[in-house]
Amino acid sequence: MCTAIRWKWKERVFFGRTLDSAEMFAQKVVITPRNYQFKFNYCEIEDRHLAIIGMATVYKNYPLYAEAVNEKGLCIAALEFPSNSHYFPFYPSKVNITPFEIIPFILRQCQNISEVKEIIKKTQLVDKSFDEIVLTVPLHWMISDSESSIVVESTEEGLKVYDDIYNVMTNNPPFPYHQENIANYINLTSAYPSNRFSKALDLMPFSNGMGGLGLPGDFSSPSRFVKASFLTCNSLQIESYDEAIAQFFHVLDAVSPLKGSVKNQNQKCVYTIYSCCIDLKELIYYFKTYWNNTITAVTLDHENCVGSALIIYQIDFLHSSFLYLN
Repeated sequence: MCTAIRWKWKERVFFGRTLDSAEMFAQKVVITPRNYQFKFNYCEIEDRHLAIIGMATVYKNYPLYAEAVNEKGLCIAALEFPSNSHYFPFYPSKVNITPFEIIPFILRQCQNISEVKEIIKKTQLVDKSFDEIVLTVPLHWMISDSESSIVVESTEEGLKVYDDIYNVMTNNPPFPYHQENIANYINLTSAYPSNRFSKALDLMPFSNGMGGLGLPGDFSSPSRFVKASFLTCNSLQIESYDEAIAQFFHVLDAVSPLKGSVKNQNQKCVYTIYSCCIDLKELIYYFKTYWNNTITAVTLDHENCVGSALIIYQIDFLHSSFLYLN
């Protein structure tokens, strides 16, 4: 479970996601500077690349990103895609990339969605784990720049790219299902509703919000897709930058499961461990955790783009922060 969104406010574009899981994975905010040496299994690359910032697990000095942005404002988020995800054997005529490599592979070299689409045409995702401990995970990806979004899914039919006009991605079923399902909610509106039931009946709304009757409130993937789409499309009356950041997190909060509200097949609680918001222009990575609603920011600037060593910001995920006024 996870939800990713892209949202435009005035001339600014924000991208972010919830990370919904039953398990922690030693998350840290990690900056990969231009001269860090990425190691790829099947292809040789130049050492120098675009700088990257995002949330990652650092394992054997390798940043395994859940989501990230590069210094050109191109973003990627990886979300769970069980049962539908399919990876392939090595194929000599393709650029062979493993699933855990795809985020750095794209962000190290691409500046926009157009360049990503060209890379994807030549790419095949290979069924290979990082090692015997970090195994292959079924994933799909939402990729965004300041102009548009796409969804990338590797299924038995091959590596598919979908234009994402909704600027939202969740989990199963595959993306074409979500494109069709959202039409079921065509009558939803944020406006105060009028009587369309019958002119013969004097029917009046008795509450604000009745234009949204039928908006899903559960935490299934299709419901989160519809709700996140509705909220991002109707989050317009924002005056300041700070309010825009707060609004972005409010949208994510609206699709975030609480501890106890969702259990997986092993009866473990699935909840939003953290949520994040990335400013694509200023390259600021904002985040908050389940235990601490204070929004923290880390900036990718010129000073930390150079160098060859990972820059790691440790996060205390397990403690809350309160301000008492007395």
